[in-house]
Amino acid sequence: EVKFDSGVSRAYQIQGIIADGGGGNFLRFDSYSNGWGVMIFSAAFTNGYPVVKANRQISGGAPLYIKVRRVGDQWTQYYSYDGITWTTNVSFTHAINVKEAGIFAGNAGSYAPAYTALVDYFLNIVSQ
Repeated sequence: EVKFDSGVSRAYQIQGIIADGGGGNFLRFDSYSNGWGVMIFSAAFTNGYPVVKANRQISGGAPLYIKVRRVGDQWTQYYSYDGITWTTNVSFTHAINVKEAGIFAGNAGSYAPAYTALVDYFLNIVSQ
């Protein structure tokens, strides 16, 4: 779970969580701006090739919280504006040996806007 103190407002600012298996195998769970709205996004990359799992516009601006839950090979992405009420974005099955997980931020495009993500906290909660 991550709480961002920053939002995404200009095309193509992005911030989220990544689960990395190495060798171009990773999962992305994030929000980004397409210039006219905020999108909630998820993709699985295998050998560097993405398969988009969810990419939809949401109202209310960028979610300040993004949470990912893994049970076996089942992944579920949630987002929240207050850290109390969570909305499920997507749930899918994907086998990956995660070596690292963390937050990421970036920008893209021909005229990529400067962007710095501000993070309040990132929690990696492992069930025992």
